[in-house]
Amino acid sequence: MKNRGVIRKISITVLMVVMWEFCGLYQLAYALKDTSGIQKRESSETGAAVKLEKALSELDDLLTDMDEEADSRKRDKLRKALKEKKEALADIDTAIREEFSETEKMLKSKGLSSEILDRHYDFVESYKGKYKELIGNIETIRKSGDRDGERRGIKETREFLSRHAKPKRHQSLDPNKLPHRSAQPVNKMPRMTKEEFQRGSGNGKNNDSTVPASSGEQSAGVSGGKSESKAKIDPPTEADLSETIEIRFTDAIKAKAEELEKNPVKIYNWIRDNIEFVPTYGSIQGADMCLQTKKCNATDISSLTISLFRTSLIHARYVFGAIELPIEKLMNWAGGFTDPVAAIEFIGSGGIPITGVMKGGKVASVKLEHTWIEA
Repeated sequence: MKNRGVIRKISITVLMVVMWEFCGLYQLAYALKDTSGIQKRESSETGAAVKLEKALSELDDLLTDMDEEADSRKRDKLRKALKEKKEALADIDTAIREEFSETEKMLKSKGLSSEILDRHYDFVESYKGKYKELIGNIETIRKSGDRDGERRGIKETREFLSRHAKPKRHQSLDPNKLPHRSAQPVNKMPRMTKEEFQRGSGNGKNNDSTVPASSGEQSAGVSGGKSESKAKIDPPTEADLSETIEIRFTDAIKAKAEELEKNPVKIYNWIRDNIEFVPTYGSIQGADMCLQTKKCNATDISSLTISLFRTSLIHARYVFGAIELPIEKLMNWAGGFTDPVAAIEFIGSGGIPITGVMKGGKVASVKLEHTWIEA
């Protein structure tokens, strides 16, 4: 029985050497964990091998976050985390070298051949070299003076880990990040001035998809649907009677205009009484589809209205702007909400830039981007 235990330990040592030479750092962790499992199950739960495996996996994830993160302040936090990860690896390295020392003592005490000892020494030196290379790569990232240098260091470190990596036996699952989960809404502040609309979206990025390809001047208005520069409205042009991608003169559109006697008041009233508002953002359906579904957002409702007006030879164009609504009216728009915050979140979930206006500690009204028409 005693000899069997010696043979088992020798076999484990040889296995560790082979796995290191042909596989790498991750496999060393697995090999070490296997040895600790033979001796004591509880030690395999907290030993150096388990810690090394976990630390290398976390390091790879951390480097991915650093490479993808654009915000400099968030990257500074990640760099601090990288320093802490380096310190944790140093502690693990100390524990692993202690295990190497214990193995060396055991091999010598059993009077084993010099060939086995030499393999052990080669194994230890190989480990030290790879550990030194890994720490050197981490230091390159930490000491880089610019974003390009940091990215080069990240690339080299991840390539090092990839060369020595074994596919994870279990992929961690975050229930909040399932692959086919609905996209989380991104709250956007509404643009409140004509200049902001001319520059693009409120976050400084141009977002042409929110502006339909309309003919005529695209105005920006504020408060209650009134044009910001009502006294300076441009006179109607031929473009205000033409078709576009969204504004279609289909047979169904023409028939509806005839049914409503091409009367602007009747067209307006029919739209108001028959089309249900849906809180989404930008041109999605266009006029004809909006007429078919009768469930459309502000831009598509405007497209339908303009189509009915233009096919009735009434000049019409879009107006893009921001409006302020009493919170009660918004809750009605959203479908009969009783909770102001829930109504705002529901409208915002469709991508509509919106913000609440507080008065007396309560939400009194909201400001949101909206699309209407000028005729």
